[in-house]
Amino acid sequence: MTSFRISIIIPTYNRASQLAPCLDSLTKQDYKEKFELVIVDDGSTDNTKEVISAFFKQHKKRIQVTYLYQKNQGCASARNTGIQHAQGEYLFFTDDDCIVPPNWITRILEGFKKYPEASAVGGWYQVDKEILEKNKYLRSIDNSQRTTFEDYENYEFISSSGYQKNPCGNTANVCYKKEVFSKIGYFDTWTRKTARIDWEFKLRAHYNGLHLLYIPLIVRHNKTMTLYGFLHNAFRYGQADWYLKTRFRGYNTTASFSEIFRSIGDIRNRFPKEKLLYNFLFLYGRLLGAKYAKKMKVRSSLLFSQMSEDIVVYEKENIRIHKKELCKYFHSDYYRVSNDAIKRRGTAIELLEKEYETPLVSILIPFYNRPEYVTDFFIETINSIVCSTSSVELLLIDDGSTDNTLEVL
Repeated sequence: MTSFRISIIIPTYNRASQLAPCLDSLTKQDYKEKFELVIVDDGSTDNTKEVISAFFKQHKKRIQVTYLYQKNQGCASARNTGIQHAQGEYLFFTDDDCIVPPNWITRILEGFKKYPEASAVGGWYQVDKEILEKNKYLRSIDNSQRTTFEDYENYEFISSSGYQKNPCGNTANVCYKKEVFSKIGYFDTWTRKTARIDWEFKLRAHYNGLHLLYIPLIVRHNKTMTLYGFLHNAFRYGQADWYLKTRFRGYNTTASFSEIFRSIGDIRNRFPKEKLLYNFLFLYGRLLGAKYAKKMKVRSSLLFSQMSEDIVVYEKENIRIHKKELCKYFHSDYYRVSNDAIKRRGTAIELLEKEYETPLVSILIPFYNRPEYVTDFFIETINSIVCSTSSVELLLIDDGSTDNTLEVL
């Protein structure tokens, strides 16, 4: 089997007319080597397959096209299918309604060369000004994004934290080293029900200490939006806000009126001539989505069965400890446990190996009928003591609870 340095993964669903110009932009790349193009058809019922077939016949000498068809499961699942079949060392992602610039591949590879520590390199996207002028829904979203990321066309930025200041990670315009998916897992398929699939993965990468490099490289996004789509997206963004907040400490959302008015003020300061009605509607829609998600109590702990990777994090003689096993031992969230943190958790590994020693420090925690606080408090306590180099004993004293505190713990 021929191996490739790079693979480009594009999920698509019933967008044959938009997919064609996207594929055409890939033929104009100034990258000289042959590369792999993995197109995952997520259950299209239009002429998507015929468009891809014609493209393959015309460009098979320069581009190795892999066409994969699956039942409709959402773009996260489609990207995961592409990752599993891709041969490249670098996995590029874009969307079927995007047009990439001719230097897209070379600029991103230059970023990896300049910053060897980077696990991902990416830019941003823009909708054409003519479309923005005619579509007030898209324009309000664009204004909000420009406020969040400031002048994203004009700077280069690398970080392993501070996700809200680093635009890198948008799957319309990003490349991850393939090894990243072995380290932190694949795209979260649950977010099909919400939004922000790429945002969740970017957060997970940052929480695992991976460096993401943003470069001012822009792809064109041939996007359209109706009022229904605008409000539907707002609601889904709100669901994602609450979902991510339950999983990632410090994640900021617009899920409160104070945050809405703060965001509106930021947008007004940056775009004083814009009418802010649709910005308010979008932010309010996000608030409703977050409230709905909270009411439905969609907790990340329910996702254990959907994890795509069970990574071995410790191996000694005949003992193998997997990340899932370690997280369940802590009653913690899979995505909150970084590889670096696991390396520091010698106490936990010793406990799992049953190699007990006399503790240097003992911590006593009494509790009584407070299940709503027990889990978070226990996780925080574990996270603090297992990073210590000293041996620590944790004594949990149930003072006769009559509810489900013990089961929760």
